[in-house]
Amino acid sequence: MIDAQPAETDPPEKATLICRDCSHESDVDGDWIVHTEHERQMYDCPICGTTITARYERGQPLTI
Repeated sequence: MIDAQPAETDPPEKATLICRDCSHESDVDGDWIVHTEHERQMYDCPICGTTITARYERGQPLTI
């Protein structure tokens, strides 16, 4: 007799962003609304408009 293992849900891919407000998921290069603000790339959710992350553009020095 084979013991049935509970189904595990696979975690999202490492480059997947998830909106904390509406749970929308997409790859980092998926359907996010990307715009530049203060030398940072802002990733906004296309469903609810929440800013998911802000990243400095490549090649831009970090200023403290």
